[in-house]
Parts: sequence; structure tokens; C-alpha cells
Amino acid sequence: MADVNQIIFRLKDGESDTKNAPFTVYVPQGDTLAHYNSFASAFATYLDATSESRVETAELKLSLDISGSVRKAVPLATAFNERGGIIGMSTTGQFNDSVRIPAILHSIMGGDSFVVVGGAIGTLVNGLVAGDGIVIPKTRDGFDWTLPALYGSKSTRRK
Repeated sequence: MADVNQIIFRLKDGESDTKNAPFTVYVPQGDTLAHYNSFASAFATYLDATSESRVETAELKLSLDISGSVRKAVPLATAFNERGGIIGMSTTGQFNDSVRIPAILHSIMGGDSFVVVGGAIGTLVNGLVAGDGIVIPKTRDGFDWTLPALYGSKSTRRK
């Protein structure tokens, strides 16, 4: 487990067609969200005073301890993150959304599509919809995932 969290400030320059540039500050774990937010507010002022760009946003990236989970010891020799599978899902928003599984198991998807109910995929889909009963995942736009899952298809990404 890492000993630090990250606060990532995003700076916007005069060209509106470019991505915001990141400036990362590493902070110790264990503080409250209010403490991190207070620090970020003060530090954004310091950063803004040193750059011609404008500090647009700040994100807190937490390092979590997943040592209690059941995971494989090493990746399979056939694992290539570029070969993935997309699960299309319904949402409570106006549009459907999807998630991508890097290096999807060949036993789940041998061809160009896969079944999205039952088995490990069904468990993953239910985890997106219901979470653990306390933490409920959302789409990147803040909507809830809903059943049924719509499709499973092949996805290839370049390195």
C-alpha cells in the first residue's frame, strides 16, 4: 500500500483546444476530506500565483489497501491489456454507457462478443449496479447503472 495520496491540480492555458495540464502534489494518507480540501484551496492560490495558466480543478486520488481481496498472484502469460471487452449498460441518464475490461479472459470472450449475464461478468455487472450495499458505483456523469446489461463486445486499444 502506498504511503501517499495525490492531489492533482489541472491548469488551463490560453489555448482552449488543449487538455488541462496536471500539477501533482503528494500528501500523506490519513487526513480527512475536509483537511485535503482546505489544503487544496490554499495551495491552488499559491500555484495560480506562479503560472500564467489558470488553476481549473483539483482532484484527490486516494491510495486504497486492496490486500484483503482475492486476486491472482501474477498476470496470465496470455494477458494483453490492449485486448479487452466492453460491457454496454443501461443507466438512469439519457444515454447508455459502458465499461471496458482490459485483457478479458479468453474463456469469457473467445470471439468478438460475450454473454453479459451470469458467471463472472454477471457478478461484475451486479457490482456496478448494487456496489457492496454501501458504496454504489456511478457512471462518469454521476448516473446510476441499471439492469439489464445490454451487450458484451470486443475492444482493442493500441499501446
